[in-house]
Amino acid sequence: MIDVICSKRLPEDTMRLIELLKRSICTGDFSPFSGRIQTNEGTVYHDIPEEITAEEIITMDWLADNVIGFIPTMDEMEEDAKPIIQVQGVAKAKEPESASE
Repeated sequence: MIDVICSKRLPEDTMRLIELLKRSICTGDFSPFSGRIQTNEGTVYHDIPEEITAEEIITMDWLADNVIGFIPTMDEMEEDAKPIIQVQGVAKAKEPESASE
């Protein structure tokens, strides 16, 4: 996790709960990658109580249902990001078949 971005207009008590959640994730007391996990395209990715493996997390090429956005294609990436993405192997960021031939 990098961070959770929230509106500055949230009530103070809500912000305290969010900070508690962030700390719990960082210490390993809570895993957002356990239980039912659904993609933002509606597909159930994971539906068992145990958390997904570290390898599955590192190679995620989908976004969770509470994330608004999309994974860009390689052509949409900044030039500085392309070598990193190529090493990571994110499937949706790979060059289209016709461009790599």
